[in-house]
Amino acid sequence: MFETNVYSPIYSYQKYVKHLNGRNGHYSITVSAIGKMAMPGFTTYSASKFAMEGFQQGIRFELPKNIKLTCLYPIATDTNFFAAANEVEFERPFPIQSPKVVTRKMVKEIEKGKKSVNPSFLFTLSGALFTILPPVKKIYLALEKASLRDLFRKSENT
Repeated sequence: MFETNVYSPIYSYQKYVKHLNGRNGHYSITVSAIGKMAMPGFTTYSASKFAMEGFQQGIRFELPKNIKLTCLYPIATDTNFFAAANEVEFERPFPIQSPKVVTRKMVKEIEKGKKSVNPSFLFTLSGALFTILPPVKKIYLALEKASLRDLFRKSENT
């Protein structure tokens, strides 16, 4: 997971800088919302995305003037990730969005020159709500943890 989510984007960035050779360019990475808030059941995935959050924060200090960086923070996206993540079917985290929405918003915001993109208004709103009302975040995470416990029970029965 770290090879795909951390090492590959960092390696690609280094190669991209060399390839540009001083020409203007734009680099984009998917950090993910889970890189800002860990979720029960996704510890390793979350850790890899937290690493990318740290990378993007640090690299912004070092970006050459010819390169722009845009980071994408999608919430759970309706791809085959969840089916591949576990043999036992489980509830996906709430909320979930379509890949088309994520892609459309990413392209639109890159064209505008945005530094970061939160394709889900609900994620942006919940971040503010969780800051103002921490008990709401506890309730949300407790519900997600209950889903994880259900997954463990299903796994034991198979």
